[in-house]
Amino acid sequence: MLKSYFNSKKMKRLVPLFLLLFRGVTSLAQLEGVAWQRVLGGSGHEEAYDMINTLDGGLLIVGYTTSSNNGDIEGSNRGGQDFWIVKLDNASPPNIQWEKNYGGYKDDVAYKAIQDNESGHYTVIGKTNSGRSGDITYDSIGGFDYWMIELDMNGTIVRDTLFGTSKLDGYNNKKLDDFTQIELLQSRDQKHLVFLGDIGKTSINPADIDIWWIKMDRENWFDSSSIEKKYNQYEPENQYNGTLVSGLLELSNNSYILISNAADFYNKDQYWLLKIDSNGIYQTDRMVGGTKDDYPRDAILDDRGDIVVVGQSNSSDIDHKSGVYWSIAGYPSLDFWVVKFDSSNLNIIWEKSYGGMLREDIGRKIVQAEDGGYYLAGRFWGDKHTGDICGHHSALLKISRDGDIEWSTAVGNSGSTFGFYNLVLQNGFPVASGYSDGGGDIDPSQFHGGIDI
Repeated sequence: MLKSYFNSKKMKRLVPLFLLLFRGVTSLAQLEGVAWQRVLGGSGHEEAYDMINTLDGGLLIVGYTTSSNNGDIEGSNRGGQDFWIVKLDNASPPNIQWEKNYGGYKDDVAYKAIQDNESGHYTVIGKTNSGRSGDITYDSIGGFDYWMIELDMNGTIVRDTLFGTSKLDGYNNKKLDDFTQIELLQSRDQKHLVFLGDIGKTSINPADIDIWWIKMDRENWFDSSSIEKKYNQYEPENQYNGTLVSGLLELSNNSYILISNAADFYNKDQYWLLKIDSNGIYQTDRMVGGTKDDYPRDAILDDRGDIVVVGQSNSSDIDHKSGVYWSIAGYPSLDFWVVKFDSSNLNIIWEKSYGGMLREDIGRKIVQAEDGGYYLAGRFWGDKHTGDICGHHSALLKISRDGDIEWSTAVGNSGSTFGFYNLVLQNGFPVASGYSDGGGDIDPSQFHGGIDI
């Protein structure tokens, strides 16, 4: 089933990856605050699922490519989808310092990256069904596995590992086709890597999935000191079943917050926050949502130690949701939904929703601004000048520390711009990336064909 998922994406989308830096946006605007844009890709299909700041002030983008020896891709395709990793400098617009593709003879998709503060090496993790072939030095465990690689600062593989079970690990049930379902961070003490994903409990039921948390030694990865825990609806403290991982945070006391969706007793998805100690022992949890599906997408720990979660809400009759719920012709629409929690007891500090009057508005990423407010990035579908967002398709919003909207802008076209998937700050300004098949606000001179970043 996973194979058909990846194949269907190839058939549906032939798109480029694009990056935009926004500077000087102070009010509702469309494109006026874009300082630069850069398109990356080849003649095939490229998507980026993570973008991080690097120690030298540049950016690292990870995702996948199906292109081979054309456009920005200099390497030969290993087969199907390859990990594609691009290192950019800090110029405006940025230049490619190096780019490489990695993988085996089937499908390999990179989802998360971190950079080690001491060595400068990158650790990248994703999913594969290739098994031992190409750059993968381990046999397949079964179905899709997690593949993790360490790269030096020039993109050369230092080591790799493959882990998982023979069951449906990392299964995406297509409720939301762009969930990453993988989180990776380096612990505050710099001694551990912490992974969050999902693991199948059976080999046949895609809904029967546990959240999988692993804390491993930074140097030795999987050794006798590794701690591994699974969380599901059968745990005595927890009656919920989370399936789509969307956040992993470490608090100042070395406890962790795990963020996922979870089905309530009426089988409707809600935001689920689970708090565990440094050894993975349950402390408390919280669900918020309504009688329709509400999915978290990203979360941060802000400068005051509060947890801010962004995602999408389809609920209108919701105990904890404020703001206008739009619908048209009797069809419900989705809103960006932001909820701020205290990190001690997971109590709600405030929550607000944002969106237009038409179709689906999906909040995917959040970063904190230098003034204490927040930038939100995602997708907006609808006509211009409706609701909180003017423009179309890839949306960027600025809200205050208390959630009041300050400005919004959107870029894209009338075709297939799939919204922003990644968001970071660079020199105090937001840099967002997504993917598109070109046209509209995308610089046609940079377009490579297919789908680009």
